[in-house]
Parts: sequence; structure tokens; C-alpha cells
Amino acid sequence: SERLSSILNEFLVYARPRKFEPRSLDLREIVGETVALLRNSSEVQPEHRIVLKLPESAVKLFADANHIKQIAWNLARNALQAMPEGGRLEVELGRNGSGEVVMAFRDQGVGLSEGEVHQVFRPFSGKFERGSGLGLAIVYRIVKDYNGVIRIDSIASKGTEVSVHFPLDRRTLE
Repeated sequence: SERLSSILNEFLVYARPRKFEPRSLDLREIVGETVALLRNSSEVQPEHRIVLKLPESAVKLFADANHIKQIAWNLARNALQAMPEGGRLEVELGRNGSGEVVMAFRDQGVGLSEGEVHQVFRPFSGKFERGSGLGLAIVYRIVKDYNGVIRIDSIASKGTEVSVHFPLDRRTLE
């Protein structure tokens, strides 16, 4: 019943996105809180190690806090599910040379084949037993709403890096 409830909730998020309430956010706080919640969830096994890399200065983005939490939660959960035997999940936040905000999730999991990389954002295409196949579809929708880009670099049986790139937004620069 818990699994069914989770699937229904994810489907509702996908089918009926939350109200958009953007404001200037320091993503360090949101990503840090999300990782703290994840560390205390049943998803994390003793064999998992989560490393959070945040810059010392603020990483501002004009966004809805719930959207950013949803992105971080879903990508981190996927990374953990890709490491059933354990491994290291690295969550990093910062800006690249173009000024884009970048959130990166690197795991040491099972990796993806080239064919799987092209399918992961389709609803119900998940390959994990405990997943609904909606998590990455939700992430994709949110990132596209912000005119962002998701990049996936993966090597089968070695691991995956998923990075979310939000374009430079003058409203959040100080």
C-alpha cells in the first residue's frame, strides 16, 4: 500500500504540477536540507556514502523552492537506487564558467547504456524495482519549465553523472 501511495503521489505531481511561486533562493540551503532528509531516509543503506559539496558563497537562483527540492530529491534517490550494493553519491552545487547554476549528482552505480540514457525521462520507463518510472519525468518537466538542460554522462557498471544546468538569470545576481 505504501508503494501504491507513492506511485499515485508521483503521478499527481507529474500530471498536475504545483503552483509556481518563484523567489530569489540560495540553493545551498535547499540542497543541503534535501540531502539531510535523504541521509535519514530508508533509501540510504549503511553501504552508501553521501558527500555534499557546496561553495562558500551563495548560489542564487530565481526559482520555486519546492521545484528545486523535487529535482534534488528525485535525482539523489535515483542515484541511490542505482547502487544496490552501496557506493558513493556526490552532490555538488555551483556555477560554471558561463554563469549557469549547476547541480550535479554522481554515483558509482550500475550506469546506463546509451539506449537507456535516451529513455530515462519518459514516464513509466524506470528500471528500478522500487521506482515508479515518474521521478525523472518530473525532473525533466521542471527543468524544462526553467529553460534548463539536463546532461547525463554514464558508463555501464561504473556510474552516472546527472547534471542540471539553469541558465544565468540577472534577477539573482548580486
